[in-house]
Amino acid sequence: MSAVEVAFDSIPNSSCAYAKFGPLPGPGIMSGAVGGALEWSGFDGEASVQSELVNTTMIVLMGGFPLVCYLVGAALFLRFDLSEAEHARIRAELDARSAAATT
Repeated sequence: MSAVEVAFDSIPNSSCAYAKFGPLPGPGIMSGAVGGALEWSGFDGEASVQSELVNTTMIVLMGGFPLVCYLVGAALFLRFDLSEAEHARIRAELDARSAAATT
């Protein structure tokens, strides 16, 4: 069983189409973007030494781009306020749904 299958089997209602196929295009899109960026920068897999542009592109792809994504995610996360009272309300609602589903 692959890691993707294990991950999706742990998702409740994993028979829905999004749970099975929604996250799958991401790695393909990113692989294409990375390949395109390396091709644009002149990456040569046969070369023993890469150009400075290739090295800079790799640094940006491996460090700069993830950093920007984390910062954007953190900024978006700051919009949400989850107090103890709100958490208790959500937990009670989820427990009530779970109890209703098992009866």
